[in-house]
Amino acid sequence: MDDKINQARDIYFNNLGSTFFMIRDGVLKEYRSFNISEQQEAEWRQELIAEMSLSLDNEDFTRLDKLGTIAQYHGDSVILEAIVAYIIKNLHTMDSYAQLIYANHLWELAGAASQELPGGPYNQARSIAIRLWRNIIKGQVTLKAERAGEIESGEENAEEYVKKWAERQLKAIGASKEP
Repeated sequence: MDDKINQARDIYFNNLGSTFFMIRDGVLKEYRSFNISEQQEAEWRQELIAEMSLSLDNEDFTRLDKLGTIAQYHGDSVILEAIVAYIIKNLHTMDSYAQLIYANHLWELAGAASQELPGGPYNQARSIAIRLWRNIIKGQVTLKAERAGEIESGEENAEEYVKKWAERQLKAIGASKEP
C-alpha cells in the first residue's frame, strides 16, 4: 500500500468508518481527498470488524463497544454473529457481570431489526440475550473480586445489583416469565 492509502486507512480505522466521527475529529475533508472507493471501504469495514471481533474480552468491553458503534453506523449482521460466536466459545469463562454486559449489547444491536425469519442472526442474538439474563437471575451470581468492588452501588451488594439489572432488562422487554 502506498502512503496515501495507508493514511486514508488509518483515518478510516481510527474513526470506525464513521463519517460523523471524521467530521467530529476534523478529518473528513482530508479523508475524502483520497477518493476511496465504496468497495475499498467495504473491505476495510470487514477487516475492522474481524480485528475487533478477534480481540473481544471478558474484562475490557472497549472492543465490544466499538463493534456496537460500527453496527450502529453500518448495520452489519456479521457483528452480531461474531459476538454470538464469542459468547458461545467463552461463556464458561465469563462472570455474571460480563454475561450481563454482553447480553445488553446483543439486545441493543439485535433490536434494530424488527422483522426477520426465525433462526436468523437477530433472533438468535435476542434469544441468547434473554437466556443470559435468565441464567443470571436463576443461578449463583459470580463476580471477579476486583469487579465486585467496582460495581458496589448504594444499598445493594454487587451480586444483587447484577441480578436486579438482569431482572429489569427482562421486565423491560416483557420476557420476565419463563416460556
